[in-house]
Amino acid sequence: MTTSEVGAASWRPGYSEDPHPLFTEPEIRSPLSRGVLEGVPVWLVTRYDDVRRLLADPGLSSDPLRAGPAARAVPWVQQKDNPHPLVRSMVRVDPPEHTRLRRLATKAFTTRRVEALRPGVRRIVGRLMETMLPRGHADLIGDFALPLPLTVISELLGVPEDGRDEFLYWSNIFVGVDEDNFHRRPEALSQLTGFLEALIGHKLARRAPAAEGGNLIDVLIAARHNGARLSRTELLSLTFLLLAAGYETTAGLIGNGMLALLHHPGQLATLRACPEKIGAAVEEFLRYDSPVKIAPTLRFTTTEVSVAGTVIPPGETLLLFLSAANRDPGRFPRPDVLDVGRDVSGHMAFGHGVHYCLGAPLARVQAQVALTALITKLDGLALAPAGPAWRYSFQLHSLKSLPVTWIPRAAGY
Repeated sequence: MTTSEVGAASWRPGYSEDPHPLFTEPEIRSPLSRGVLEGVPVWLVTRYDDVRRLLADPGLSSDPLRAGPAARAVPWVQQKDNPHPLVRSMVRVDPPEHTRLRRLATKAFTTRRVEALRPGVRRIVGRLMETMLPRGHADLIGDFALPLPLTVISELLGVPEDGRDEFLYWSNIFVGVDEDNFHRRPEALSQLTGFLEALIGHKLARRAPAAEGGNLIDVLIAARHNGARLSRTELLSLTFLLLAAGYETTAGLIGNGMLALLHHPGQLATLRACPEKIGAAVEEFLRYDSPVKIAPTLRFTTTEVSVAGTVIPPGETLLLFLSAANRDPGRFPRPDVLDVGRDVSGHMAFGHGVHYCLGAPLARVQAQVALTALITKLDGLALAPAGPAWRYSFQLHSLKSLPVTWIPRAAGY
């Protein structure tokens, strides 16, 4: 078994732009291979059945404090010198601590609550479309796909209108969208921490908690008033997690899905004729070109686990490739073909097991509303000559820009 250097730099340039060909190479496509990720020896797992099973295996931990000696020796794994609560966010702890935090956060993401957000998402999409329609051209990422989830998150967190511009500005830098200001990420982290701490402090200072039908922070504070064990630091961590996990990935889903349709005009025509099929189509976009290539956290073996006939001992580190699992021909026939009518039940784009993406229902609603608007309102939609540009990332697969043109029309969404 060979060992290779793992990462966007070592696999550049093709990996950031299109990771899928890499997964067909024998040393990567094999069910199990070895690699080194920024100094950490890792096992690379790519087969659908293995990825799905391991995501739900209690013998694997997401907690860096349970990493083996080889991983613990690398500072970035545990980030010991970083006191920010994100270090111990919900995605980086195991049950029962994870169970407690997730149960509280789930209160804000029930099916009923998320569906109640759909009219608000339509309103935001309508405003963005009104601005774009008369122009006949736009960057669908900067002008549409990114502002949508940021605005939704602002409303979901209850960020007041008079502070929203500041919140959006620092959020853009923090999640890495504003690449020209990437060096200001520590400053953005500090600014957002102060902003959200003040917002939480104002809500906590109220004499009576807001009703549980309010925004996310109100829901969590109401649970806290009702006896739930939720510290102020954990409250901050949960709000940060929503921002970091739900912003660029949702924009990536919208951008990747739209680009896939522009490359497959027959599929685009199918959806234009039957826009009611958009729900199933979004699932195929998630399978075909997921905005998340790899399970968001490293997994650490706490017991022996068997993969492809190899017994991996405790103390090892695993990388679980979601994109490779979603293109596994053993699970999805003709996986490199976009088919908005195929059965994609069980795709791995949102993960699996206890760490299944909490915000999946909200991401689906935003993508459904956004893509329906784009395919039904923009006549003559086509890629602009400049073509798309991809973000440089090992873990995420999302567009930096997607310039398009269409036949201009008067505003009137």
